[in-house]
Amino acid sequence: MQQKEVVVLGAGVVGCAAAYYLARDGANVTIIEREAVGSGASGFAVGLLNPLMGTGIPGPMAPLAEQTFQMHKDLWPEIEQASGVDLQTRELPHLQLCFTDDELRQARVDMARWNASDGFSAEWLDPGQVCKLDPRISNLVAGAVLLRHIWILDSYRLTLALLQSAETLGATLINGEANGIESDGGQVTGVRVNDQTLACDAVVIALGPWSGQALTGVEPALPVAPLKGQILHLEAPTEPFRYHMAGPGQVAQKADGLVWIASTEEEAGWDVTLTQAARDTLMARAVKMVPSLAELKIVRQTACLRPVTLDRQPIVGPLSGVAGAYLATGAEKKGILFGPIMGRAVADLVMSGKTALPIKPLSPQRLQR
Repeated sequence: MQQKEVVVLGAGVVGCAAAYYLARDGANVTIIEREAVGSGASGFAVGLLNPLMGTGIPGPMAPLAEQTFQMHKDLWPEIEQASGVDLQTRELPHLQLCFTDDELRQARVDMARWNASDGFSAEWLDPGQVCKLDPRISNLVAGAVLLRHIWILDSYRLTLALLQSAETLGATLINGEANGIESDGGQVTGVRVNDQTLACDAVVIALGPWSGQALTGVEPALPVAPLKGQILHLEAPTEPFRYHMAGPGQVAQKADGLVWIASTEEEAGWDVTLTQAARDTLMARAVKMVPSLAELKIVRQTACLRPVTLDRQPIVGPLSGVAGAYLATGAEKKGILFGPIMGRAVADLVMSGKTALPIKPLSPQRLQR
């Protein structure tokens, strides 16, 4: 059979995962990226892999989250060996801190659900136990749930490793900007990149919030909007934090030694300006959880745009406007977790027209207008 020519738009985690699986399946893959690998949200994310929390969990996203969590673990040794990139993976237990009665009630409900999930364990901690776990946690805490077997990694390194692993299989990265898809008789024939057209049999659109801009000539359009997120990085404390702490905000110490304070959710259009308001908000949330964080120096502040859909769930599947056009975007704050399964699913669809993965609720047709 003739080798399938596929163009992947976007070198974020979803695009690079799709490129890797497509190349592994024998496609001739060209990746188009306007800036650099992981230059969007994939390069700035905290990298926490928690399949038990998030939009649509519990709910329609739960089966996908559980499956992609296992896919991550199977994928890591493959791409670390192929690329030589250390993903900095490690287990980091999740500590859900509660300060109000409502939070306490919800945490007990969550704990029961978490304990019913295969491969995880959760336990209730009263305020005294929380203090023993880490005396730096606020004495105003009313209780907490400790969830074990959660993992964290470096999101940029994951994206880079996927790209380089795809390249070892023959994929090619081109710096450029896609400005339209060409078709003939309802079938994709090429992608316009800068001043040229790249001929292809299929195109995977994985441009995050910019995905809609690549759909020129493909109707109907799909609503994918940017959701701004800012994160603070603080200097390393004398004693490392050994848990991912969540409550009013998120606090986690990464392999780089820095303490990451995450994250805002701002409807700010395409603006990625770093703001004092975000810095103040993030620090206030973090200090409520761990007062001593106020003593640590802020060494970096970042901002990125995450793709969000109308129902806040990803879009994965073929577009109805033209055969050979596929969309994979919209994972919002869970892009790192869902990256492998979105990439695998869209690669299946490109290569065989079907996938066994549970992506039916993510069909683009649910949002097309």
